[in-house]
Amino acid sequence: MKNWLDREAVGWIFWLTLFIALIYPGYLCTRAMTYNTASNMTRIGVGVFAAAIMSGVVSTGVNELLHRRRAKQHNERRKIERKEKRKRK
Repeated sequence: MKNWLDREAVGWIFWLTLFIALIYPGYLCTRAMTYNTASNMTRIGVGVFAAAIMSGVVSTGVNELLHRRRAKQHNERRKIERKEKRKRK
């Protein structure tokens, strides 16, 4: 198994974990924002939808950070290789 710092991207398991973790807070937030006349199923549905959106946003942000870090490492390696190539000539 890869080390967390060596990962290139987080996948669906990360999204699913976040989704499950955010369902209840999404429900509580929806419950606080709706009127008492709203049905419980409406609150649950909106809470699940909010949890899915937030999980997507967070996992996309983590993927972007991992991608940028990987690109920076790649660029640094290329820079060192170019310097070594110039020294050989």
